[in-house]
Amino acid sequence: MKILFFLLIFIGLSFSCTEDSVECTPESPDKNLIGTWTGRLSLTSQTGEITFRSNGTGTGTGIFETRINNIPTGSFNWSYVSTNNALTLNYNTSGGGSIIEYIILSNQCNEVRMNFRDDITLIRQ
Repeated sequence: MKILFFLLIFIGLSFSCTEDSVECTPESPDKNLIGTWTGRLSLTSQTGEITFRSNGTGTGTGIFETRINNIPTGSFNWSYVSTNNALTLNYNTSGGGSIIEYIILSNQCNEVRMNFRDDITLIRQ
C-alpha cells in the first residue's frame, strides 16, 4: 500500500511541472531579436508586427511602417550596435531613405523593451 501511495505522489509531481518553470537566458539582442514580434506603443497603445531575419533584413506593419516620399514601406535593413545598446532600422526606397534608432531598454527571451520617442514593448509571436 505504501508503494502505491508513493507511486501516486511521484506521478502527481511529475506532471505538475510546466513550461513556465523553465528559465530562459536571453541571447544578445542581435540574436534574440530574430523572429516575429508584436509591438505596442506605451502612450497610444498603437500596434504593429515586425520580423527580423538573420540576414539583417526585415519587414514591419503598423507602427513599424514608414513613409518615404509619400510611399509607405515596411521593408528595412537592421543592425544592432552593442556600444550604445541600439537597434537601427534603415528603410530604403528609390528616391530616399529613413534611419530610425531605438535604444534597447531591456532584453528578455520573449519580451524586448525599446525607446524611440515612446516606449515600445515587443512580444515574441
